[in-house]
Amino acid sequence: MNSIDDADQFLRTLAADSQRAMAETLNAAASQLRLDAINAISGRYKLERSYVTENLTVRTRANPKNLESIISARMRGTMLARFGATQQYKAGKTVPQRTAGVSVNVVRSNPSKTIEQAFFIRLKRGDSEGGNMGIAIRNSKNRDDYRILYGMSVHQAFSWYRDELEPSADELFDDFVSRLNL
Repeated sequence: MNSIDDADQFLRTLAADSQRAMAETLNAAASQLRLDAINAISGRYKLERSYVTENLTVRTRANPKNLESIISARMRGTMLARFGATQQYKAGKTVPQRTAGVSVNVVRSNPSKTIEQAFFIRLKRGDSEGGNMGIAIRNSKNRDDYRILYGMSVHQAFSWYRDELEPSADELFDDFVSRLNL
């Protein structure tokens, strides 16, 4: 029982088990970091939780041969219309009311800001029920000379929270040891 062959077999098993335990630890940490980031981003910014969940994914999961987990987020800016935008109105001279811009609230704890020259525009691609609405500002008097307004991307928001949400080396080590089952 206490031979060199038994020790050799124990060390070989330990190496395989440690690779498996490390992969499980990394995958659990990546999944938890993703959930924590979704909660932090949708809690601070006026983005729907489903939108953040859809655009923040664990792209690569660790396995015993490749001990790497990758969380990826959409890098393209988020349309400003997604941040709780509403059309504003004011009294008109010849009509009861006229548009007065678009009000947007990007950060939940801050008051809404009104962009006076902004207007809603129906965009080409979108879902069937309401279409894809964007917020635009005209660049000149020309009807087709406008630009669509964007806010931060999910990637930017994730990068602001990543360092504070990442588990420490001690937490990862404790999780690894508990999964190793020595």
